[in-house]
Amino acid sequence: MHSEIREISSDEIEDPKDPMRSELDRNGLFDLADNIKQNGLINPITVRPLARPHDGTREENADGAVEAFQQVSSRYEVVAGHRRFSACKIAGIVKIPCVVRDLTDDEAFGIKVAENIERQDVDPVDEGRTLFKYMEQTGKSVGEIAKEIRRSVGYVEDRIAVGQ
Repeated sequence: MHSEIREISSDEIEDPKDPMRSELDRNGLFDLADNIKQNGLINPITVRPLARPHDGTREENADGAVEAFQQVSSRYEVVAGHRRFSACKIAGIVKIPCVVRDLTDDEAFGIKVAENIERQDVDPVDEGRTLFKYMEQTGKSVGEIAKEIRRSVGYVEDRIAVGQ
């Protein structure tokens, strides 16, 4: 999996399309923004390049078939570090250190779940919604997800039940 660290302008970065948290604590964000102003961003956020929408351009592949051509844009989506990204914007940070990774939707979703599942402050309803969406998106069973996030099957079933 290819990745690199670089500074990206905050106006080229978009919030995650499916954030794990339905709401970000405003006071907590301002506290984090103050900390970032004083100490800098200690851990970079993780982003992935977004593809440009199909622009009508077509290209012939090796088999001679014509396919829609989709180029990568200069825009990025937050995969991990949504709170840090929001706090950087509040703090007025223009260039944000980012780990840039080429990720599929499933890989990005898996990273988001892995980063947030260990946090104590994630709302159980948000966690349940995310786990259910992850199960639907990947086709994985409750048992497979439980193993992946190092939780019991009962834990995952309870969270999913609360999140629906």
